[in-house]
Amino acid sequence: FPTLEPTDPVTEIVATPVPTEPNPTCSCGPGTTTGSWKCGTTVYYCPSVTTSICSQQMEADGDLVALEDCSEFQKLELGIECPYEGEQNSLSNYVCYNMDGTAEKVDAQACDECTPISIETDPPAIETEPPAIETEPPAIETEP
Repeated sequence: FPTLEPTDPVTEIVATPVPTEPNPTCSCGPGTTTGSWKCGTTVYYCPSVTTSICSQQMEADGDLVALEDCSEFQKLELGIECPYEGEQNSLSNYVCYNMDGTAEKVDAQACDECTPISIETDPPAIETEPPAIETEPPAIETEP
């Protein structure tokens, strides 16, 4: 029996790693316009940068924490453990807030516009109507 020799050299297939940094066309990156960061279900924000947070960052059971000093978070890159005492999660996304009121959310997969929602530092008082007071009509006295 004749043996066949391959005519083409074997091509080695190399897998391309998934990028952990945002799309290079994204204008948002770690720095001073970064105003909120998500670690686990907690969103940390910098009141000196923004009075809003990205609606896509919040979860129903998540916490919102205001930071006095944002410098450590502003240097943080995706996947790095968050520098807040007691936080055991790494940074999953961050948001840059632009002067025109728009915001960009960055995670490992994409850089997308997001909808900023206002943070109320003093929540409005809950308005309730006073309870209805039930009174019985006065008894009518009759003379014997």
